[in-house]
Amino acid sequence: MKLSSRSADLDGLYQRGQQFWFRYRHNGHQYRVPLRTCDAGEALVRAMDIRSNPVLAGANTFRREVEDYVRTQLENRKFTRNSAENRKCVLLSAADSLEKSEPVRITTDDIQRWYESLKKRRDHPIAESTAQSYVMMLRGFFRSLIEQKKLRSNPAAGVKFVKIRTRARTPFCDRETVDRLIANCERPDLKFILFCGFHAGMRKGEIIESRPPWFDCAEGHIHLQRSETWEPKDKEDRSIPLSQSFKAFLQTEFKSPGPFMLAPKVDRRKSRYRWDFRRPFDEFMAAQGVAWVTPHVMRHTFASLLASRGVSIYKIAKWLGDGVEVVQRHYAHLAPKDDDIEKAFA
Repeated sequence: MKLSSRSADLDGLYQRGQQFWFRYRHNGHQYRVPLRTCDAGEALVRAMDIRSNPVLAGANTFRREVEDYVRTQLENRKFTRNSAENRKCVLLSAADSLEKSEPVRITTDDIQRWYESLKKRRDHPIAESTAQSYVMMLRGFFRSLIEQKKLRSNPAAGVKFVKIRTRARTPFCDRETVDRLIANCERPDLKFILFCGFHAGMRKGEIIESRPPWFDCAEGHIHLQRSETWEPKDKEDRSIPLSQSFKAFLQTEFKSPGPFMLAPKVDRRKSRYRWDFRRPFDEFMAAQGVAWVTPHVMRHTFASLLASRGVSIYKIAKWLGDGVEVVQRHYAHLAPKDDDIEKAFA
């Protein structure tokens, strides 16, 4: 409903439900701005501020702002190269889908419809958790525009999410299955992948980017190191003990003459991974009757087997490159029963 007043400054100020909005025109475009307040006096002040300064500082097109945002975050080392490419792809896709060239014209309703449409695609529907993560990427992007005085409010902040049911814990392989899979693998490159996942807990991207200097058989360690073109998810170098069986495999069965341990002749392109071992990996796991095993399951198995044998959560966190709190939440329940308390109360 429109507010009644003798003041012309109130033209365009109206209520939708309990919230106030302000409608105005500038350069031939009509804008509707949520004032995010139920108080008439506060709404009037905000509407007057918009009317006196309808043009925000240095506003560019949606796509241009996305390019600048991703580049800045990458330069400030807030994004890794992989995460920057992923976010850029999502944000540019949102810009195309929303079909509005200026970020200031995007509304919460626009993003709500986009979020719902992601899950209803005929060709490639997106899981609820992924759709929500995409909206959170938009929220971070709009937050940066607010900090630069290019936007007054965050339209992604008001999107209503569907509640996600808690999923069952990620399955992991027992020691016998791990040994069987490695023993049955005849391809050296695929066996290397299995060792990296099951014996070192390396992420898929880390396995693909692994280089010969990382593997120090003399000292018995794997040293994951950043380079000019790649860095791990946590952006930190880390070392992982090299198991005896992995060390023996590297010394007798597998050597890479190129700059990378896997597919050394493949150059990095625009795709997320320099090279992808998904097809041979999936085919092998299906043939072994464990099609549910993924690179992440191998990493989860590494941590789970360590925790079940009493290795400290701190060590596991350091080897995984994860925070202690994360590892505590996922693996503490696997620790052996501690009977020390009985020494005091038996």
